[in-house]
Amino acid sequence: MPVNREPPVAGARRVSFDYDAADALLAWAASGLPTSVSEQIAALDVAVADAQEDWQGYFRDEFDRASANLRERLGVAVSWGDTGLVQSVFTAAAAANDRQQQYNATAIAAQQAAEEAAAEAAANGGGGGGGGGGGSPAQVN
Repeated sequence: MPVNREPPVAGARRVSFDYDAADALLAWAASGLPTSVSEQIAALDVAVADAQEDWQGYFRDEFDRASANLRERLGVAVSWGDTGLVQSVFTAAAAANDRQQQYNATAIAAQQAAEEAAAEAAANGGGGGGGGGGGSPAQVN
């Protein structure tokens, strides 16, 4: 699922956001991260089960706590890959699109102002040079 892209209008600054990289990251997060981390969790479970066989005592308790902590963190990584990473990419793309809309609005406003100034200059005597406050005072004798 690609991110939405706000295209720049003519004369507008272009927002600095790598949409292609965002799309690639989304594709990777959607397909690879949850699967690979889930596979690592499964391998960890097998290793833990092998290590725990006939093992008792203080170090076994520490091992169990460390292994449970690692498993919890890997589980968070899977859910982060599913939701957090994807959400952060969409949030960044939306912010870039908002900024591009601002750039577009600024460019459109500047273009409209230039067109209005040109039309006003044409109406006041053909857009003469100097800008000395219009043509009226020069015509009074």
